[in-house]
Amino acid sequence: MSSADSWAYVDEANIFHWGPRDLADEVEAAAAAWRKQGSPEMNRYGLTITNTAQHLWLDEPANPIT
Repeated sequence: MSSADSWAYVDEANIFHWGPRDLADEVEAAAAAWRKQGSPEMNRYGLTITNTAQHLWLDEPANPIT
């Protein structure tokens, strides 16, 4: 995984990362949030995009992911 100025690499036993963003920590936080929601299938997620914002939600727009 990478961004414009950061990268992370995971092998069987290690996580390597470089740059101002700790992408490894971001992935770990996202995985923890996914597990907290009960590990939902991908098709349960939705995204609403307007001219001013983006909103990720689970099952319905009234249930935002924060």
